[in-house]
Amino acid sequence: MAKYLPKVGDIVNANAPLDAEGRTYHLGVKRGEVCNRVISVGDPNRARLLADMFDDYGKTFCRTSNRGFTVYTGRYKDVPVTVIATGMGTPMMDFVVRESRAIVDNKMAFVRLGTCGTPYPETEVGTVVVADKGSLLCTHNVDAWLQPEGAADPAEPYRYSGRIPCDQQLCGEVTDSLRHAIGEKWVAHGLNCTTDFFYSTQGRTDPHFDDRAGHILDHLRENFPEVRSIEMETAHLYHLANVALPKGSIVASAACIAVANRSTDEFIKNEVLRSTEAKSGAAVLDAITKYPMSNEELMLTGECVWLHGKLADEFKFSVVKDSPVGSPRKKVKPSE
Repeated sequence: MAKYLPKVGDIVNANAPLDAEGRTYHLGVKRGEVCNRVISVGDPNRARLLADMFDDYGKTFCRTSNRGFTVYTGRYKDVPVTVIATGMGTPMMDFVVRESRAIVDNKMAFVRLGTCGTPYPETEVGTVVVADKGSLLCTHNVDAWLQPEGAADPAEPYRYSGRIPCDQQLCGEVTDSLRHAIGEKWVAHGLNCTTDFFYSTQGRTDPHFDDRAGHILDHLRENFPEVRSIEMETAHLYHLANVALPKGSIVASAACIAVANRSTDEFIKNEVLRSTEAKSGAAVLDAITKYPMSNEELMLTGECVWLHGKLADEFKFSVVKDSPVGSPRKKVKPSE
């Protein structure tokens, strides 16, 4: 018989979807299962890789929701950290940030560790690009396709937002850790461009669809020369951090491994990607744990799964049976 992933219970409020136990509708977690420092990754295997670097995997909380999110919470160098396998796109990032915020008290720090394309030949695949100049959002303007042919004032098919700022202190911690882990040559900086789709909005051409996208990369290079990474999540992470209330209660940074060079058409080899994920994953864990947060800014109630010491025997860390982890695995070294 097939095993099913755990679902949340009946929702009690349609505006803020939580079940009676307080579990969020999409992430499937409740208070005490996500901590104040969160690393968001797209790939579930990358999330597992980072969770393997926690101090004591046997005390790592893990839950996979029926919506495809996997949450790991444990300690790295004795500092509580949550890693979430987010999936792809701004809607998924919206679920992660909003539903984490709903169940975590006080200040939160988010770092995205993802993958990206890059529009310039000098940024080699395997480079990790820190979006320390902020992010802009490129989206479809559907009205351009709805206009009658030959309209007097044709609409532009793609729209670009203004620059959305990041947290410079957190970006600095990420940059310093990456330079130490992989060398300055392999760390780049710049503006991020987040797109609503992978194909058309990133300038990929497809003979099966009228995307009008062939100009996008040239447009980026000409109008936004600081863009060094193109992906689908960072702008929304930065936007939510900027509009979080109270002001400053969420800080955010993003670092993405360049897997595709859109000028040369080179794509990263799997072996290089695995090695870079491990080294940059350890670097991001170092960075987010070094980001200063006082005890007054943290969630430190007895229900938290990351609390050790005298509370460890009172609250048992748990691994959901149907999650990707069900048995101990060897410790992964960043160099592997």
